[in-house]
Amino acid sequence: GGFRGNLYQVKLLTLFFYRGLSLIYEYELGTEIEEAEKFDDLVFKYKNTSDEDEHYIMVQAKHKMEKTDKIKITDLLTDKDVNFGLVKYYNSFRKAENNELFKMGVIDYVIVYTNNEFDAKTEMILKDDIEEVDLAKENMLCLCKIDKKGKFYKFKSEFLLEKLKPLVKKFLCEYYRIAERLVDFLLMYMKSGGRCTEWERF
Repeated sequence: GGFRGNLYQVKLLTLFFYRGLSLIYEYELGTEIEEAEKFDDLVFKYKNTSDEDEHYIMVQAKHKMEKTDKIKITDLLTDKDVNFGLVKYYNSFRKAENNELFKMGVIDYVIVYTNNEFDAKTEMILKDDIEEVDLAKENMLCLCKIDKKGKFYKFKSEFLLEKLKPLVKKFLCEYYRIAERLVDFLLMYMKSGGRCTEWERF
């Protein structure tokens, strides 16, 4: 966070700006795009030569001052609003996907860029659930010329179905439970002619 976090974000924006120019894309670059939800730090809209669709890459930048505080499995598999919680990012992706701004295009990637790493235990637990993607040098996301140690991981669909789906379902159940209580209150409020005092209990 703070100054270093902002500088990290600016570096990523500069990288995408340069890549867009050097790869001769027709593109637009934005930051703090509200419609991108949690992936608002960087939104790269472009057209490639293979089709006429608008394509999007959306990024959340996470800079860590203390690299000793590595990413744990409990940080990923939680429905709480924590830095690397996958449920939070999944829900953000779904909201962005259905937003009018992105509906007519194709979201190619939603990415969490970070200078942090998985801890050893998490790497062992996830070894069958993630795969390292070997990006071609001309790929927009390739960091090979900038950071030799940089890696690009993606989660396998089996992991998302088996381990993330139950957490998302739990999150949605809580969301709907609150919505149902709110509807009950509004009905009670209307029946009482606006004199209901149940709000304090909500």
